[in-house]
Amino acid sequence: MTELRTAGVPNVIDELFQRRFRQYVDDHPDRTIEVLDAGCGRGGLPVEGVSQRGRAALHVVGIDVDEEPYRRHAEERADLDSWALGDLRTAPLPPRTFDLVHSSHLLERIEHAELVLDRLVAAVRPGGLLLLRMYDRDCVFGILDRTLPTVLRRGLRPGEVHPPRAVYEAVASREGVHGYCVMRGLVVAEERSARATVPTRRLELASWLVARTRRGARAVGHDEIAFVLRKPEHHFARVL
Repeated sequence: MTELRTAGVPNVIDELFQRRFRQYVDDHPDRTIEVLDAGCGRGGLPVEGVSQRGRAALHVVGIDVDEEPYRRHAEERADLDSWALGDLRTAPLPPRTFDLVHSSHLLERIEHAELVLDRLVAAVRPGGLLLLRMYDRDCVFGILDRTLPTVLRRGLRPGEVHPPRAVYEAVASREGVHGYCVMRGLVVAEERSARATVPTRRLELASWLVARTRRGARAVGHDEIAFVLRKPEHHFARVL
């Protein structure tokens, strides 16, 4: 049974992913845990609380689109054993290889997101987990992020001079992920929502206007959504 929660700081999504990393490492003490960080050009792995022994057992591969900001960030990361930049639709991803696939704020900024997600799912071994995190296209923040011009989008993301692309295909939403999982035979083990951005007066006003014009657009209280998806081990499941 899944559960959707909304919270502020501390971010419940950080806590969820950290707990899931710890659990998986602790449940497999006798082997190396293969990890794919899809979207490695932004953020990092949620490994806070994982023991030093557990961290040593992680073998982490990163992948992201081939653009300058993401290349620079990947180069600066010390937690990646290897990484590559390229077309996520065609970049080599060995099937059924990774125990954990972590994808943070990737799907909402790329085209052909469902095809890329298919490839990530195919890379997870049966019984493995896919940790997805994204801005919700159906919340007020997502609506503003994908409709405002770049100069105004900077106001949604303080400190980001060059905000990432705002593509927001249908799968970058709660309904989109649930529909995808039904079609692919994936199990939604847990889900969370949270507010990641600090609401400013302008953002609050814009949110109010969007909510009014879109008849109370869903999800005024959060901007991020996250899912823990499990790939079934049963060989008859409809999974890539």
